[in-house]
Amino acid sequence: MMWDKMDFYPALLKHPQAVNNLLEKITALQFAFLDEWFRRCGNEFVAHYPDYYMPQGVTLSVDEIGAVSPGMFLQYFLPNLNRFSERYGGLGIHCCANARHQWDHLRKVLGLRLLNINNRGEMVAEAYRFFADLAAQWHYDQSPAPLAPLGWMDKIPANAHVVLDLAVASREEALRASEQVSLWNERHG
Repeated sequence: MMWDKMDFYPALLKHPQAVNNLLEKITALQFAFLDEWFRRCGNEFVAHYPDYYMPQGVTLSVDEIGAVSPGMFLQYFLPNLNRFSERYGGLGIHCCANARHQWDHLRKVLGLRLLNINNRGEMVAEAYRFFADLAAQWHYDQSPAPLAPLGWMDKIPANAHVVLDLAVASREEALRASEQVSLWNERHG
């Protein structure tokens, strides 16, 4: 929002020091704001997207990681993500970009508490598997209808910690959806 993307992306390669100077100024401003916010309001909050409770830490979106190389992620994103996590006690991350090429590097984020990969189809099933042992996952708006066959939940590894987003229209649908989730839990322990 501060730097036109048509100029910003080339600057990542041509003027890394200018990019780093801006990042430091933004980070200092965000730290000052968040420090004061948490001092006044306490450490607990509801995340920005999707809505979930965080007892501490910060939540943020990393949608731009889909447009940069893995090397740029390591240079510009990972160090700052880890600074925020270390300072505030963990991170919740949302990413709606097609950023499969960054997943190995997302595993290097310290204190990742919840991950929201907001893509459709097989990428979500792959994310459940890839991040099963790392952090809780909530691929918001990605769960199928609550009365869909149970097979879609079988793509979720038994060791994954997930939030299922199941919208229902009636008490009866809620009971049937609850039964399906209970059956899945029984089968996968």
